[in-house]
Amino acid sequence: MDFSSFVQVDPESGCHVWIGTPYVEGYGRWKNRYAHRFLYEEVHGSLSRDMDVHHKCGNKSCVNLEHLVALSHAEHMKAHRPTHCRKGHLLSDENVYVTPSTGARSCRVCMREGVRRRKGYKGIHNRDKTHCKHGHPFSGDNLRIAPNGDRLCRECKRRISRDHGNRKRRALGVPERGPRLRKSPDLGEVAPVSVVEQFDGVGAETPNSSTA
Repeated sequence: MDFSSFVQVDPESGCHVWIGTPYVEGYGRWKNRYAHRFLYEEVHGSLSRDMDVHHKCGNKSCVNLEHLVALSHAEHMKAHRPTHCRKGHLLSDENVYVTPSTGARSCRVCMREGVRRRKGYKGIHNRDKTHCKHGHPFSGDNLRIAPNGDRLCRECKRRISRDHGNRKRRALGVPERGPRLRKSPDLGEVAPVSVVEQFDGVGAETPNSSTA
């Protein structure tokens, strides 16, 4: 049987629909080749491997030469790009973010909505907390509101900064710095080891000691 015996004309669309053996993707199959590419090369000559045959009609099973055009692979991929995201937002140049490392295209509106949902959930989850995870109260001088609305513990921030500085001091062989004596109406006195106790045994005297 010849090629034309597997073709049926659709009078409405004008497509020459392949009714023979199909590939899984829906393209026609002829002699272990794509039917539309086989027919195009028979008429217009062979194409290089970096060239694709694009269906202008959008029907993968169509082998009508008037509906086929040769494009580079990059042009072919661009022609098949969706015009809208899965939520219906128009994928215009202003609304598309292209990931530099992969070239993946994302909808900016969906990205902003995702950020708002995550931050909204975080706000609902944290708004009723009265203390941080280390037990410091979220109130008074110990509460800091970040520009994005997050509630932060100042005492934890000071502890992190102090620990970071002490790691550098240990590396340099410099004595570490202990917690400062700090009074707060919310935290109370925060100084588990006083300055005097840190130097106990090296000749330091307490402010209340008296000479004999």
